[in-house]
Amino acid sequence: MNTKFPFFGYFGFDEIHTKTNGEKTYILSLVNFWDGFYVNAEFSPDRDTGTIKRFFSSSKRQGKIKLKGLMLNDSNIYREILNSRRFRYIKVHHSQTHSKKNLSEANMKLLD
Repeated sequence: MNTKFPFFGYFGFDEIHTKTNGEKTYILSLVNFWDGFYVNAEFSPDRDTGTIKRFFSSSKRQGKIKLKGLMLNDSNIYREILNSRRFRYIKVHHSQTHSKKNLSEANMKLLD
């Protein structure tokens, strides 16, 4: 909690879906774009809005880190959370790779 490091407030958030002993587990991580420092990483059996809100809140390290912007995949769950009053100050950017993948999948469904 007391580690000081340089940052400019923009972070990458990633969510990895895994199975451990047959149980679905989510690995949530937040990495500083400035120096690649992992600010927060945790495992969770759930991927609900409460879990994600707690993750972002704990990532602020008791107010010592100001989240100015996040790079996210194109999931709708984050849009709902980050549009809430509690996180509205964070600028959200979406990964072009995820956006293009989702658009391609939607187009393929239309062609079927």
